[in-house]
Amino acid sequence: MREKLFSYTVIILIIFLSFIFYPPLSSPLFLSLKQNEEQVKAREISGQIERGLKKFSDENQRKIEKPLILNLTQKVAPAPENAMHPGFKNADSILNPIEIEVKKDLSEGFKALGKDEKTELQEKAPESCLWSFLPIVTKHQGIFNGQLIDYSAMIEETFISDSKNGNSAHLVSIAYIREGVDDYSRRPVIFLFNGGPIVPSVYLHLGAFGPKRVFFSDDLDADPQSFHLIDNPYTVLDVADLVFFDPAGTGLSRVGEGTSPDAYFSVEEDSRQLTQFVGAWSRAHGRLDSPKYLFGESYGTIRAAVAARQISNLSPALHLNGVFLMGQALNIVETSSRPANIISYVVSLPTLAALGWYHGRMERGERTLEQFLDEVRLFARTDYLTALFQGSTLPPLEKERVAKKLEEFTGLPAEFYIQNNLRVSKFRFRLELLRDKGEVIGYYDGRYKEKQVKPEEVPDPSRKITSAIVNCFKSYAKEHLKLDVTNYIFNSPVKGLEGWKWNGTIPFSKDSSSLATTPFSDWPYMESLLKAMMENPGLRVVVGAGYHDLTTTIGASEFAVTQSGWPEERVRLVYYEGGHMAYSVEESLIKMMKDVRTLLLGGE
Repeated sequence: MREKLFSYTVIILIIFLSFIFYPPLSSPLFLSLKQNEEQVKAREISGQIERGLKKFSDENQRKIEKPLILNLTQKVAPAPENAMHPGFKNADSILNPIEIEVKKDLSEGFKALGKDEKTELQEKAPESCLWSFLPIVTKHQGIFNGQLIDYSAMIEETFISDSKNGNSAHLVSIAYIREGVDDYSRRPVIFLFNGGPIVPSVYLHLGAFGPKRVFFSDDLDADPQSFHLIDNPYTVLDVADLVFFDPAGTGLSRVGEGTSPDAYFSVEEDSRQLTQFVGAWSRAHGRLDSPKYLFGESYGTIRAAVAARQISNLSPALHLNGVFLMGQALNIVETSSRPANIISYVVSLPTLAALGWYHGRMERGERTLEQFLDEVRLFARTDYLTALFQGSTLPPLEKERVAKKLEEFTGLPAEFYIQNNLRVSKFRFRLELLRDKGEVIGYYDGRYKEKQVKPEEVPDPSRKITSAIVNCFKSYAKEHLKLDVTNYIFNSPVKGLEGWKWNGTIPFSKDSSSLATTPFSDWPYMESLLKAMMENPGLRVVVGAGYHDLTTTIGASEFAVTQSGWPEERVRLVYYEGGHMAYSVEESLIKMMKDVRTLLLGGE
């Protein structure tokens, strides 16, 4: 056993040495090999590797083969424009005859290893083996918006690098491409990503946009085990291709050799990673002229705004037509629940009221939810804001009047508000609303509730949404995409919010990078999107918010739109039943897809 493992280890070393001493195979020049000397070297290397790997199984053969094949495709030497047609079947379609022969040599005569030997080999294998099985292209059919659509699911690695700082990354994306399109240059592409920072895009993938989605019961107390995959006829694959982006450190995406794992842990670098990916993917697939859209959720809305600004500065342009911000966080500094931040209480009040309404803590009368919320909004920006501003100088009778109004709008007792200076944070509201029942409500979706068993522990019952999506993705990837997710990273690699560089600025300072965390700093993420809209008169924005989202509230979204300076005629604000992932509600998903179609088709 040991002798075999030693032999296999030697084989791995031979492969690495072949990379080092035969640079033509691993250099960007390989795709253009024409001279006899280079051809001979390529054949010698392929023969060497073929002889050394004869005892490897097909699976392990691919793990060693792929670092070579990656160099023959887009990782090191980008394919010519249009070479990677959206309907391509495999990597051979962009290899020349010499490269195909190398690949053929590598594919012959491999035998299976024992389980223990295979595990030992995988542990010694280079990280590039993560992408050894890529690209994976599978063919499917589905009914979307009433149309029977043939489409390809494409999982591939895209290599990006930055010549200025030396950072690089291997970004693995999942794309759904409609087959049989006459002119792909006119077909929109939507790049989708979640937040964190940072997490993979599985939540938008199986929650909203994928051809399959997770079924969530209308019974919010249902066992999460009952959540399962179903067809998703609502997605927009009939009118746009979908590309799900996972930043380096999530999913199967990783930083490149010599790049620190936290090199992209900042607003600017994270967004630049997306910007480079959009460009590289578009070039590789002949989609530079295709209309492009960014759909970001949560922290992903900051990434979308900053990337939109970066894209607007590129030459040649990438034709960015729209940005959809779901659960926007661009004004998170202005609206976060810091005790002395009176704006936070004002913008949070409509969401607290919507949750009180949902849980039946006030009289509804003949009003609709929107009619009720209009009353709340008016009170919040007038009487409530004025009362908070007056602080300790507020007359007692006025304080009592405002407290009674808050009770009427939220369901919490007026006495509670009087004792707490008319303030309740979003976190405290979760504990107080159903305290008489011994229940807490969800943070990401306040419709969900759960018994609080231990006073020192505050569960988030709405977490069952994310858990269900992760569990379903594992089976979906294996059964439908033929993807092994053993090494797939679902959790954020960032160590808390302190592990992220938020790229603040000092107003009127030319060089404020070192001052980005002072009390005088600003985090003008909304300004990034404003600059993009000024540079690109055709760029339109949709801001989506869930009524019951306690993380990114509807009031914060309204405040962003009114304070951003974005051209009013190019911005839409839309609301959905549900929380942070409102698409877990079927009616909200249907409405969201209609809103996306409206954005794609240029409607109001």
